[in-house]
Amino acid sequence: MSLERDERTVRSRAVELANPRWIPLYVTLLFLGIFLATVVALFAGSTIFGVGNQEGITLELAREVLLSWELARIVFDTVAIGVGAGAISAFIGAVYAWLVIRTDMPFKRAFRVMVILPLSMPFIVKGIGWISVLSPQIGIVNVFFKNTFGFVLFDIYSLWGIIMAIGFGGLPLAFLITEPAVRSIDPSLEEGSRIAGRGLLGTFFRVTLPLLFPAMFSTFMLVLIFALGNFDYPFLLGSAQGGIDTLATEIFQVVRGSPVPKYNVAGLYSIVYVLIAFVAITVYWVTTRKTHKYQTVSGGSRQTVHQLGKWKYLAVAICLFLWGMSFIAPFAGMLFMSLTPRIGALFSLEFTLANYAQLFSIPTLRSVVVNTVAAGFVAGLLTALFATFIAYTSLKYDRFTGLGDYVSTIPLGFPPIVYGLAIFWLVLMLPGVSTLYGTLAPLVLALVFTRLPHGTRMVTSNLIQISDELEEASSISGASWSTTFRKVIVPLIRGGVTNTFLYSFIGSMRELGAVVLLITAGNNVLTNLLLQMYNQDAGALPVVAAGSMMLFLMVLSIVLVYEFAGAGKYTAGA
Repeated sequence: MSLERDERTVRSRAVELANPRWIPLYVTLLFLGIFLATVVALFAGSTIFGVGNQEGITLELAREVLLSWELARIVFDTVAIGVGAGAISAFIGAVYAWLVIRTDMPFKRAFRVMVILPLSMPFIVKGIGWISVLSPQIGIVNVFFKNTFGFVLFDIYSLWGIIMAIGFGGLPLAFLITEPAVRSIDPSLEEGSRIAGRGLLGTFFRVTLPLLFPAMFSTFMLVLIFALGNFDYPFLLGSAQGGIDTLATEIFQVVRGSPVPKYNVAGLYSIVYVLIAFVAITVYWVTTRKTHKYQTVSGGSRQTVHQLGKWKYLAVAICLFLWGMSFIAPFAGMLFMSLTPRIGALFSLEFTLANYAQLFSIPTLRSVVVNTVAAGFVAGLLTALFATFIAYTSLKYDRFTGLGDYVSTIPLGFPPIVYGLAIFWLVLMLPGVSTLYGTLAPLVLALVFTRLPHGTRMVTSNLIQISDELEEASSISGASWSTTFRKVIVPLIRGGVTNTFLYSFIGSMRELGAVVLLITAGNNVLTNLLLQMYNQDAGALPVVAAGSMMLFLMVLSIVLVYEFAGAGKYTAGA
């Protein structure tokens, strides 16, 4: 009897595990397994295995690399860029949002829409644009100041140049994070300050900014985490010209810029990189849990619109400057450079389409564009699929809430270029998988890893609003779990899923750091092609600018189609 009872228990458990309602959990576990495999491959490949006659990580090598002044300088530059860019984005985002939302400044609606435009510019495109504007040798602005006043206004090939480019480029993200907080400020607090004798500017700095601190700090940390992992700006504006190295560019240099790839050194840099990123993410996670201390919204309050009077046009000028630095300056530099016949001819007013003709004459361009769109599209689909099931696991399975949160958060701790190195080792080490090297599969996997944490949060924000009663009612009506999920849950979270797909699709087309170490002749993408052209011949900058313009228009067209003909707004998922 006992044996029969045990057999029945085993059968019932097998039937339960085979229930389709556990599919989201299984997909979550599958992704977790793939992620952990890449982590193990990264550290095992760098530590235990070598390439050719090269050793793995030894104690002697670890001491030599980790205790060197060179690494200290690289870490300082990496962290300084993150902190500086985060501080700039947090401040300008708060100023821009306050002027647009809480004042009577003219053209507020236009500024509200325009702030999203920089999201359509890939980072490598912005980098090329900034070179065209502020390069000491060929930049439009610097050449003008050098010829007119005898000095260079601002050197983009510097630590401050990288900080400025990333900081002002973070304006759209900063605005999207800060805008809800600006709308939610209790106006009685600002009115009390004005009654106490403070002016509008004093109230802004003494009352408004402190109330916006949680949103500003979230912006600061998110931009910092992004800047820590960014490869495009530091390579174009620092490593290639200014002699400034970050952990991302140094990993690239020891793997691709060295006659013999030093994978063991790259592994050590990756370990340091991951530790720094995890510290930043932990600080962000701990601090955002305590934002309830800043609650100021109460019932019955109405939003106050401050009257600027004669200062309203100064407010317009401030917003135009911030938006111009985020979008117009790099865009104009890229556009003019793409139309100039040669470097240094920007002031000759000679314009030509020869750079575009030369770009389209590249034999591999068509396959590169196809690879770019295909990799982005597949990565978008997989990210939306994984994000949906991971979000469901986190919210709908009480016993596995922690697992879903872990799977959706832990990938943030790995900078994009580290994913590229980890997937390189994974493909190299797993039997039978090495045939995938040189295809789009490793690129797609890296792109999914980098986009999934944000995509999961987009789906979660939708799914959390859906009551369990809807599933229970469907089940009582006789529908299976799969039918309920397909006909009830998915239609209700369609906005979040669609935004996740679009965010991943567009972000994947713009991505460079995650794929740069996985590129071969057969799976090249447009961002890497532009990098190769720029890296091999600085004189090809006008052609690179033409390619940047093409990539920008590709991304912009997708955004516009989705905005005006699609099922939602890109700004909701950005």
